[in-house]
Amino acid sequence: MKEELFRVEGLTLIEHGTQILSNATFYIRTGDLIGVLGQYTSGKRALAQAVCGMRDLRNARVYLREQPVENWNSIIAKENGFFYIKDLQSLFLEQDVAFNVLLKPHSGVSMWLNQKRLHRQCSQLLKELAIKIEENSPVKQLSYAEQLMVLIVKAVAQNATLLVLDNIVSTINESQLKNFIDLFQRLTSRGISIILADGDVETLMRLSEHIVVVREDRIASRCSKELFNAAILSTIMVGKKPDIQLKPKTKAENSKIKLQLFGKSANKSEPLFSVYEGAFSGILVFSEADISRLSEIFSGKDSEYQIIMDEKKLKRQDLKSKIGIVNEHTVIFPNLSLKENITLQYQKVSSLLGWIRGRKTKAAMNNRCKEHFCSELRALHQKDLIANLARGDKKILEICRMLICQPEVAVYVNPMYRLDSIFSKRLLTKIQEIQETGLTSVLISNNIHICCAVCNDIFIFTDNKFRGHFSTDEYGTEELLQ
Repeated sequence: MKEELFRVEGLTLIEHGTQILSNATFYIRTGDLIGVLGQYTSGKRALAQAVCGMRDLRNARVYLREQPVENWNSIIAKENGFFYIKDLQSLFLEQDVAFNVLLKPHSGVSMWLNQKRLHRQCSQLLKELAIKIEENSPVKQLSYAEQLMVLIVKAVAQNATLLVLDNIVSTINESQLKNFIDLFQRLTSRGISIILADGDVETLMRLSEHIVVVREDRIASRCSKELFNAAILSTIMVGKKPDIQLKPKTKAENSKIKLQLFGKSANKSEPLFSVYEGAFSGILVFSEADISRLSEIFSGKDSEYQIIMDEKKLKRQDLKSKIGIVNEHTVIFPNLSLKENITLQYQKVSSLLGWIRGRKTKAAMNNRCKEHFCSELRALHQKDLIANLARGDKKILEICRMLICQPEVAVYVNPMYRLDSIFSKRLLTKIQEIQETGLTSVLISNNIHICCAVCNDIFIFTDNKFRGHFSTDEYGTEELLQ
């Protein structure tokens, strides 16, 4: 019989006057793999952080291996092998795998270890976990899934007893997921417990032994594997049958071409990419390199391409005002307010002096941003630490930055990347509503299903080349996949 590793009882958390968890009880045994299922604001992240001591648990009862613990915090949790993984920011991208796995914080002179010994130890650990990554590989050359594995191996090297993965597994594709299923089985067989906090029902069902459902600040259900049912779990998670269907795509009534992309070295009379006014066009990509290249093209940083808008060549200085790009890597200014983070770009684009009257800024916020994100901005305004905004919050902030500048074309660069399925659908619906106001839109994505759901047509871009164009009215998803 498995030994209980951790238990918390009577957990109530309040943040900025709002209750995010109420009288919750949660436990995990040694070698358990538990999924914590919940929507974006359900309280699942707060629960995951509380287990790792990142929340104030003074009013709760905490037990470690059935022994009561006073003042449970992140330091005590780390000393007992509890690791919280939310993103990959703690990796040293310029260093190799062995350096990232075995280098310990505050190691002093021990940093200068014998390289052969360091690589030998790392290689042995990778073999034990059956991870096919070379210990001398530069981390920046690894895929997202491989970098995640490096973080997991690093935790194992530091005697991990519990791994908490926050909104990670839903971002892994099908082929990568199989590798993680095997890896998680090897970890649990070593007695390492795993918590997967996520909003993807199907993925958690495949990975977990038990699923705890968090809804509206309460533990709504705890279900074992033999009772898993996607429809029931989804219903428990949202309180009703989930409605995640998007509205039918609207057709662009105007046949005028709004934007064209030409290659300078190719036939200048044949555009590589064309968008009609008011339409929603998709660009399907297959690698992160393709996404980066397209982002540089639309921002004018790639000199091999020429952008034509309304039959006029766009100069680089005009791109920021004409084309609004919603990028993946959002820059947050922690010393500025939420409003200032949104309006800063507007001031740069709309004024040579970088300053606009407050009345005009307020009107722009109300008419362009709050029209679509009123309740979301109100909720974000209550959060003091803007630098710690969740990924979804940052995406809303970035879209508002684009909207307030009132561009003629909006370009969304892989906007659903690493967002859970429920929040992805909600955000995609918002993007669709924005496009229906008449804003010409371009969606760059590696997900063909998302492109087919909202786009009028889809272009294929791979290996730095446009390789095909399909109308989603003529071809379905299955035909495009073939």
